[in-house]
Amino acid sequence: IGAFTVVSEKFDDTWSSIPTDQNSSINALYTQVVNKPFNVKILSLDSPGVSSINLKNFYNGAYSDDINISIISTPDYSSCGDDEDCKKSKCADNTLEKIYLGSINFGTNKIISKNITVNKAMKNASFRITFINNRGDTESACSLDSFAIRPATYSFDANETHLIGGKWYQVDANATNDSSNAKISGYTQNVDINMSLIVPSGCSLPSDSNKTT
Repeated sequence: IGAFTVVSEKFDDTWSSIPTDQNSSINALYTQVVNKPFNVKILSLDSPGVSSINLKNFYNGAYSDDINISIISTPDYSSCGDDEDCKKSKCADNTLEKIYLGSINFGTNKIISKNITVNKAMKNASFRITFINNRGDTESACSLDSFAIRPATYSFDANETHLIGGKWYQVDANATNDSSNAKISGYTQNVDINMSLIVPSGCSLPSDSNKTT
């Protein structure tokens, strides 16, 4: 949506255009894991055609300023229909949750690869590129596709060393990152938990007990 988009690293650098269909696999962004590095490609785009958008040198390669890259919570475009100006306005909304990723200089390139690591989870995320246009105004462009950034795993802790039958215990469930067992922020989710008791070798429980040996 706009002068740039962001796609997965699977995009072939020999391709000269992308489909306007945001559901096309060429525009796809894939689910990522907190604190696990991943690569994307940032594309400089021409004005959209009916079914495709050609890649082009940004301002014909004469643009010398950096452009800023962020991950934002995906805007609600439902009221925009096919109105591109409406979508650009939603994309530029500064009240959206944002993770700033840094800046790059396109120079004479049409495609730039970037390695990214995100330290928090987001259920519905998009990329946003912000730059100064030729009128001197700040302009934003958002990725055609959206994606999720999820926890690497969950950890559970009963906060007790020894458990006694018939007694209630409080269990902590934490969403954790890829590099350690540390809790992550930005993830609120209802999960179904089925807990079983691991019985040491040589011990036994009644046949109707819920256990894992």
